[in-house]
Amino acid sequence: MTTTASEEARITRNDTFLRNVLKLDAAATVPAGILLAALAGMLDSVLGLPAGLLLGVGGFCVLYGVAVFFVATRSVLARPAVLAMIAINLVWVLDSALMLTVGWFDITTAGTVVIIGLAAAVGGLAALQAYGLRR
Repeated sequence: MTTTASEEARITRNDTFLRNVLKLDAAATVPAGILLAALAGMLDSVLGLPAGLLLGVGGFCVLYGVAVFFVATRSVLARPAVLAMIAINLVWVLDSALMLTVGWFDITTAGTVVIIGLAAAVGGLAALQAYGLRR
């Protein structure tokens, strides 16, 4: 029996763990994005990051979280979509490291703590998503 490319792109085995991790990602990302966008003007001085950047990142988080939830709730998980979400999470971690090391902004101690904490959480989600994809 030959497997088609479209069949390989779907995840057909038990995917409950992966779905739950994706839903956790969405459940954390959407409210965080809303708060970040809504409070960007107040957080800029606390974190040492421009309000415009915080607003943009907040908006991205909302859209990304909605997309993750959409993928997690489909009848069949699309492997390419899950791989893209893992990649996006890994890019977040890389961008966080760059922000802290390159000196683009005058990041405060609170900003450093928040960036490291978020990068650790996002990296953990990426690892769990990759694990769920391989199960």
